[in-house]
Amino acid sequence: METRNYSIDLELESRAQDVLNSMGTDINTFIKNVLEKVANREISTNEIEKIIKPQKAKRPFEDLRGIYKGKIWIADDFDAPLECMKEYVE
Repeated sequence: METRNYSIDLELESRAQDVLNSMGTDINTFIKNVLEKVANREISTNEIEKIIKPQKAKRPFEDLRGIYKGKIWIADDFDAPLECMKEYVE
């Protein structure tokens, strides 16, 4: 099996290793498992993008704006009273 070497900031590696050690694993196992999930398409492209793209500061619910555009409408007779309520309104 051919192997490759990658450079990682030592301070970042140390912090990550501390977290992974507390979970009972190491960096090599973690990286191998993540790469296997990517290769086998067991992790969504959305999840990968969340990891590789820097996160911009967002306001709460910013991603939800406009998701119902064209899907919600108000009926033409929305303001008209219902038949059963006409006696109370008029």
